[in-house]
Amino acid sequence: MRGAVPLGGPEKTITDETVLMEAMETREALADAQTVAEVKAITDRAQADIGSCTQDLSAAFHRGDLTAAAALIVRLTYLQKLEGEAAQRARRLSRSE
Repeated sequence: MRGAVPLGGPEKTITDETVLMEAMETREALADAQTVAEVKAITDRAQADIGSCTQDLSAAFHRGDLTAAAALIVRLTYLQKLEGEAAQRARRLSRSE
């Protein structure tokens, strides 16, 4: 990405406060989830957010807005990781039900 400074440097930390708060709150909800249905609700929201984030990312690239694209890539990475963590949590819960 020419001329854009990626958000969340090489240590892969989230520097966008909004995304950081979203990540913390969602991870807390995932940790507190006691049923597969609760995890599914978190997964469904993450998948919907992935879809809208992907559309926003496409639009940012189309506009040539590399700063926005970089921020969206950070959020998309977080959402995809969350989706994987939710799938693992659902498997663990389904084994214990």
